[in-house]
Amino acid sequence: MKKILFTLIMLAALLYFTPVFALDVSVCDDNCDYTSVEQVLKAMDTGTINDNVEISVDTSNEQKIGSHNLKHTVGISFTKSSATINGEGSILTIPKGVDFWFEGNTVEFKNLKINYTGGFGDYNDNYLDDVLYFDANSVNMTNVTITGTGTPKCHDYPTALFNDASNLTMQNVKIENFPAAIEQGTGNISISSSTLNNNFTSIFSSGNVVIDNSSVKNVFVSKAVSVKNVGDLKSNFYSEEYISNMNENEYCTLFSKKGIHQIKTNESSISMERTMDINMRQATSIDNVVSIFREGDFNLNDYTITSSDDKIASVKNNVITFKKAGQVTITAANNTTRESYVLNLKITNPISSNPVTSPNTFFTIGIVLILLGGITMFRNIRSEQ
Repeated sequence: MKKILFTLIMLAALLYFTPVFALDVSVCDDNCDYTSVEQVLKAMDTGTINDNVEISVDTSNEQKIGSHNLKHTVGISFTKSSATINGEGSILTIPKGVDFWFEGNTVEFKNLKINYTGGFGDYNDNYLDDVLYFDANSVNMTNVTITGTGTPKCHDYPTALFNDASNLTMQNVKIENFPAAIEQGTGNISISSSTLNNNFTSIFSSGNVVIDNSSVKNVFVSKAVSVKNVGDLKSNFYSEEYISNMNENEYCTLFSKKGIHQIKTNESSISMERTMDINMRQATSIDNVVSIFREGDFNLNDYTITSSDDKIASVKNNVITFKKAGQVTITAANNTTRESYVLNLKITNPISSNPVTSPNTFFTIGIVLILLGGITMFRNIRSEQ
């Protein structure tokens, strides 16, 4: 069986794909073919434009677009320093062999749903690299959903989003049911409050990746990844040599596993952070803090584990023991690689060895004493009579 080199796959992820446009049209405020991108898309709906089209946008006006069924590839090239595409909740339907392409400096892409209906298959079977393509210095995506149809498999096309060298920021973005959700070039990715599930692979990146408070499955990175507040995401570590010696079945099996797959661990860094509430009436210690973040074979003695406050939670023989209520940070750092885990604990409900009498108890005792005093006084008065 043929060997699959991971480096070749990463190079494939970095290929600069430029579609061929049969028509070039311009959009600006005056003396252009159209005054908005929406006008161009409507012309494609009616058949006035019946081929792949590149739109040169020379205006800073926000481009609001409605719902459309794209029949041909649309490329939008922004000439101004910043540009905005606002779908206002609209739906774009994109079939097989069509993609939506953007070029510019800073692009804001928001409030849009994209339904890809073309299924998945081999690149040589007229499946394009991607559905959505960005070539910009900075891309900000907010409130965007990209959904595929069909059952994606290992090595299938297309990818939902290809981001060439941009710094990509995603907030409240949902990408599901694709062979790969995101392929990223040399830029950085920051993902927050987003969902990248039901994809064969979520992220391929040769840049830095930050994931915060999001649901993500399968991340492949070759540089650095930082994960915060992601509940069930654990990490698997594989060297580049390990992956390059796999055959195709082994490689695809690896992809199907959940986790973060760190490439070139001696050259890369990974940091994972999580916040947890601890009820001391339910748990008094953690035996293996590293296992909260990662799975697979590892030696706990390879890590140095420290507490920010030994009075709240102490560390001895790699076991964290809770002592009293409060907030404390536990850090586990690998002694040889750039791998670290941070666990922020909020500890409540300590079981006190010296119970404190509650105010209600004092009140009850006071009432009893008053009653007893009243009875004694009444008896004294009766005896004097």
